[in-house]
Amino acid sequence: WADVLHAAASMLPAAGEANDPNTNPTGRMHELKIWPAQFEAVACGRKTFEFRLNDRDFQEGDVLILKRFDPEAQQHTGESLSVLVTYVLKDRFGVPAGYAVLGIVPHEPKSEDLPAG
Repeated sequence: WADVLHAAASMLPAAGEANDPNTNPTGRMHELKIWPAQFEAVACGRKTFEFRLNDRDFQEGDVLILKRFDPEAQQHTGESLSVLVTYVLKDRFGVPAGYAVLGIVPHEPKSEDLPAG
């Protein structure tokens, strides 16, 4: 993953610490539900993308906090993953209008990047 993180960071606009994959270049963070099977696939590195309704105007450099959601219990499990958005594909190549495919890599947030509470 180190090579992937380095390559992803080099694709982001240079601004301050933008070349460090452990920063949040856009300053934007999104907390999103993710079902158990998809959570595990992201956690082990098999799933390196998210397909999402683009109701948040996702951008390269955004950080996603993927919160494992149990659909049977209808609640979060308390587990989460932080990922950095490295690419956004929307409105073309078969992606329906209003949706986006987000390229993601693991991200280690700094304490000041984490949501309060």
